[in-house]
Amino acid sequence: MTKIEHLPVPSWALTKRFLSRQRYTLAGAALLLVLLMLLLWQRTAWEVCLDNETIAYTLDRDQVQSLARGILAADGRLEESNANLSFHEVKRSAVELTTYEELKDRLTCALLQQQPGWSVQVGGRDIITLSSQEEAEAVLAQVLTYFPPEDGAQLKKARIKEKTHIAPCIARKTTFISVAEAVAYLIRGTNETRDYKVKSGDSLWSIAVAHDMDVDDIKAANPGISENLQIDQELSLVVPTPYLNVVCEEEKTVLEPIPFETNTVRDHHLYTYERRVRVAGKRGSRRVTYNIVKENGEIVEKNIINEE
Repeated sequence: MTKIEHLPVPSWALTKRFLSRQRYTLAGAALLLVLLMLLLWQRTAWEVCLDNETIAYTLDRDQVQSLARGILAADGRLEESNANLSFHEVKRSAVELTTYEELKDRLTCALLQQQPGWSVQVGGRDIITLSSQEEAEAVLAQVLTYFPPEDGAQLKKARIKEKTHIAPCIARKTTFISVAEAVAYLIRGTNETRDYKVKSGDSLWSIAVAHDMDVDDIKAANPGISENLQIDQELSLVVPTPYLNVVCEEEKTVLEPIPFETNTVRDHHLYTYERRVRVAGKRGSRRVTYNIVKENGEIVEKNIINEE
C-alpha cells in the first residue's frame, strides 16, 4: 500500500487564510451593527407634552412619569398638582432625544411653573425676583434716588450701604414682581400696608396711642413728617425694616440771621431801674453752606463747610 505524505503548508498561506477569515468576521460584525442601528433608529420614540406643550423627546416614558412624580413629591405638590402629562408616538429618526439632565430641568420648570429670571441679592441672599436683568438694574437705580434732596439742596453723592448683586436664577412665576413693587419692598422690608388718613384734632401722639405705637414709630414710618399734620394727610403705620439703606450726601446754602448783641453800661445820670438806648442794634445775616449726610431721608450729620 502506498503511503501518502502530507507536505507542510507554507506560512504565507496560513496567514492569508487567517486574514481572509478575519475579514469575513469583521464584515459580519459591521453588518450586524448596521442592522442593529437601523432597528434602533426605526424604534418608536415618545413626544413628552405637559398641558399640550411639547417639552422633550424620550424612548422611556416610564422614566419620565417616575421623574415627574419625584419632582412633585419633593415639592409637596404631588396630591394637589393638576398638570396634564401626555405622550405621543413619533418616529425615532424624526426627532432628537432629550438628555436625562435636560429632561429633568424642563420637567421641573414646567411642573413647578418656573422660568428664568433675575434676582437682587443683598448680602448673598436672594431677596426679590424680576423678569429681566434690565428690570433688576432699574430697581437698584431707583432705590438710589428714592430719597430726594430737600428743597434748595444739591445731591453730591448717594450710595447703598449693603453689598448688592444681580444674578440670573430660575424661580416660580408667582414670585416675580414689578420694578415699583421691588423698590418699595427693598426700602420698607415688607409688603404690608397699613395707612391712616389724618382727621380733625389728630396729633402724632393721639395717632400713636390709638394704634399701640410710639411717636418715634410714626416718624420712622413717615420720614420727613412734621408735627403740623394736615387733615386728610395719609400716614403709613408700618415701621420699615429696610433691606437696603441709602446714604445721601447733600450740600445746601442758606441765609441765616445774626442776632445783634446788647452791651449794658452804667450811667450815673439815670436811676438804677432806668434804661436808655444809646445805639440801636440791627440784625445781621450770614450765608452758610452745609454738608448734610442723610440715611434713608433722616439727617445723621450736618457740618458747616463755608460761611460768609
